[in-house]
Amino acid sequence: MLGAVRSLSLSLVLSASAAWAAEPELLTGRYRALTLNPNERRELKAVGLERVTGSSGRCLEEGMALDSVHTMFVEAKCASVRTSMAWLDNGKRIHVLVCAEDESRPAATVKKRQKVQTELKAWKGVTACVQGNEIHLLGWVQNASEREKLAGIARKHDLVDKVEVLGEGERE
Repeated sequence: MLGAVRSLSLSLVLSASAAWAAEPELLTGRYRALTLNPNERRELKAVGLERVTGSSGRCLEEGMALDSVHTMFVEAKCASVRTSMAWLDNGKRIHVLVCAEDESRPAATVKKRQKVQTELKAWKGVTACVQGNEIHLLGWVQNASEREKLAGIARKHDLVDKVEVLGEGERE
């Protein structure tokens, strides 16, 4: 009997954890870059989200989540990189860069990318992504100082650096 109670309790905890993990990420800035694993779907919430524009294709799909208000989804089916626009009701837009990794990516490269990703937490507009046998830094920063910090991370880990500095009119 005690074993059955423990099993039921564990099931409830795991179900609650899964439900909590499925909560959409709240977008707070105008630029977001993220990496998706093969066949991963992620939901992003933005207050006032009206529509999502992009060019959904064979590898990456984006759109409005049908079961949530102010929520968009991005879904990876194969390796690709795309930028989508999340349009808010005040006329502003959020740029969402998605890099979807290939299923055949080398495990050691994925492990290195995950380590690099922990160093990028301060920059929501930048992501590390495995493309082929390389790791690319992709996204946007607000100024030259941030750009130089990311260039240092790229040199430290021998990454392909494709981060761009936003123009004055594009900055938050």
